[in-house]
Amino acid sequence: MKIKVASAVLAVSILFSGWLYWGSDLKVEQVLTSNEWQSTMVTVITDILPDDTVGPLR
Repeated sequence: MKIKVASAVLAVSILFSGWLYWGSDLKVEQVLTSNEWQSTMVTVITDILPDDTVGPLR
């Protein structure tokens, strides 16, 4: 009898946890951010600016 009750509670727990996991935005967020971390970013810094870029300072 105790095994049946424990099995029923385990089954309900698995179903509820699955419903929460697939029903939430957690899975969507994980998929979107996994691609973000795999992307590469290249930054180029240059210090050559023409004199008239900013304009005269007053």
